[in-house]
Amino acid sequence: MKDINGDDLSANLKNFISQGKEFTTLDLISRVDLTTLKDIHKLSKVSKIIKPVLEKISYLQETEETSIDDQLEYDFLIKINDYSPEIQAEISLIHNFIKIRYTPRFPELSSLITNPVDYAKTVKLLGNNLDINLKKHEDQLKSFLTSEKILVVTMSASLQEQQNLHLSLSEEELETIINACDLLLWLDASKTKITNYVSSRLSKFAPNLTSLVGAHISAQLMSAVGGLANLSSTPSCNIPAIGNKRQVGIGFGQVGIRLQGILYYHELIQQIPDDYRKQALRMLSGKIVLAARIDLSKSHRDGNLGVQYKDEILTKLEKLQIPPENNGVKPLPIPIDKKSKKRSGKRFTKFKKQFEMSDLQKAQNRMAFGAKEEVIYDAFGQEIGMGMAGKSSGTGVRAVTASTANKAKMSKSMANRLANNSHNGTGLIENNDDTLFFANPDAKQLEASNNNENSSRWFTDKHRLENLKRAHDSESDTYSNSNSLKRLKR
Repeated sequence: MKDINGDDLSANLKNFISQGKEFTTLDLISRVDLTTLKDIHKLSKVSKIIKPVLEKISYLQETEETSIDDQLEYDFLIKINDYSPEIQAEISLIHNFIKIRYTPRFPELSSLITNPVDYAKTVKLLGNNLDINLKKHEDQLKSFLTSEKILVVTMSASLQEQQNLHLSLSEEELETIINACDLLLWLDASKTKITNYVSSRLSKFAPNLTSLVGAHISAQLMSAVGGLANLSSTPSCNIPAIGNKRQVGIGFGQVGIRLQGILYYHELIQQIPDDYRKQALRMLSGKIVLAARIDLSKSHRDGNLGVQYKDEILTKLEKLQIPPENNGVKPLPIPIDKKSKKRSGKRFTKFKKQFEMSDLQKAQNRMAFGAKEEVIYDAFGQEIGMGMAGKSSGTGVRAVTASTANKAKMSKSMANRLANNSHNGTGLIENNDDTLFFANPDAKQLEASNNNENSSRWFTDKHRLENLKRAHDSESDTYSNSNSLKRLKR
């Protein structure tokens, strides 16, 4: 809500100031109703301050550097650098004033030219006669506008003239607008002059810091902390918070980077994506403190170290932004089919035959053409196809001959051992088919009777008494032996 009327601006400002309120240019933009304001010079508070500053800058530029006190010049640089934000805010205020006044004459111009300085120059050249002045001042327009923009402005202006959608401005109104344009252009020129002076002089006091972040940011940082000495002693983690005016409410969410101070608006931070800005702030803050300490010690006065620091930061940021390599899925190498180097002798061939498929398994893996396969079920209820090994097939199981190659065999040492046992009366001999049988049918009965004899003699009454007698004798012998030992000890 606009609470300051433009017609009685001076009285309203004095009233608010008497209440203890301070006004900046940004406050005036939000409070002053520009539609009721007739003279923009009443609202300009920076123009009165800038004039003596520009005069002093001209004096210092004409004076020799040896005759100027370094400390006074350093304080002056820090002071005038703070005027740049105020000048920029007042340029925005005057730009809004010009747009409000000139929109009835050329409504589309504000959307075609968004730069305040270019807009003020264009309005000053066009005036009331759009078509005539466009052709007349085309060369001047080319000095600050591109050919594409000039073409679009010309077409839009001719369309306005044909449809008679514009309203001609009065001489008084046009003069007010041109005066506002002159004030805006003067403020922009003053800001450029101050920036150039600060850039040229600050490199004398802080060459490395100026090379790293520029004269404008360097002056703002030194002004906020109170000089180069205080900046050199500031921890690097506190540098991003210098000049932070962003209000953070407790309990509310935070979007983006929390510390948006002076350094956050440096071009090096603004030109990289948001995901890497926090890392860039951390790197740049550390180098700022190092550069300030070097400048305070008055070493490396050529500023090459600041340039080196800046190149290092740019190289690291470029590496951070490189996307990861897309290696993809690596295919397996082509297998090399080589013959086995192991020689195939009779023994190895015979050994491999033990692990071959039997003829029955081979027949099970084959299918008879046009015949239904026989299926059986195992203990778990799973179907097992019999193939050509089934009874319903043409060949059947009986047609498959058994193979002796993969049959279980006995070693020669085991066969010899069994042969020796057979000669000792066990009656076991080895057959050619690797099976064991009893050569003498009576040998089995003889062996069984011998076992019964050996077991029965221990459980008869006669042998039971003999065993008890033997146990009693053995106890008496042990008792006598213990007594004799006791005597020997005595």
